Amino acid sequence: MKRTSIFLLLGLCLTLVSCKQDEMNDLAKAQKCLDEVPQANPEAANACLPYVLKYDSQQADILKCSIYMTSGGLVETKMVAAYKAVEDKANNNREAAFMSILALNKPNVNSGYDTAVIADTYCQKTGVPGLQYISGIVKIGSFMAKTIASFNSTIDFNDTAAVTVAVNDLVTKCNTDPRPTECAGDLAAIGESAAVLSEGYCSADNADSEVCENINAAVDASNGDNSKVGDALMCFLGNKTYNATTGKCNP
Repeated sequence: MKRTSIFLLLGLCLTLVSCKQDEMNDLAKAQKCLDEVPQANPEAANACLPYVLKYDSQQADILKCSIYMTSGGLVETKMVAAYKAVEDKANNNREAAFMSILALNKPNVNSGYDTAVIADTYCQKTGVPGLQYISGIVKIGSFMAKTIASFNSTIDFNDTAAVTVAVNDLVTKCNTDPRPTECAGDLAAIGESAAVLSEGYCSADNADSEVCENINAAVDASNGDNSKVGDALMCFLGNKTYNATTGKCNP
């Protein structure tokens, strides 16, 4: 009996080692696949998913997070454009522009938002602060981009100047009373993402103050009600304050 147990244990160990090796091989293939995705065709990253979907390790979640965000259009040129926008002191809504430029827009902004929601699930699971932060911002920005498109279907999300103008228009429209129905959808989910960012990345000493200032203010003004954080965030992005009693922006 003891000998049988030893053989069973040995067999289990060998199986675990083999399975771990299979995972390592698949993750390496996924990484190589992702590295070879051209910026001009980010949707090609979808071909990398089959290598990692069946695994649940941190490294697998990191790759799933990266693959989904890449497939939605988050490439280096977009990141550079977004950081240039947030450094533009002449733009009163530069934080909102930063978020919207990072929005996933492949194959379109509506599908991009859906991809951002999926990506955020895996990015938050990684426990990696940088990925959790950028994913939360991408999700919020993708919601804003989807809303912008509902007002202006011709917007070119690769045109930084055009996006900045559109964001300014969006914030103005979404801060009117009554708020247009286009602005209301998914605001609760956006509030939850902002709350997660505030409790995590934005509470750290090295957090990006330019972006976290509005997120933290929205959470504080909502008196702990995550369902209201999205409403408050739209107010703060429009350089207004939020009244938790009325659920609206202060004049």
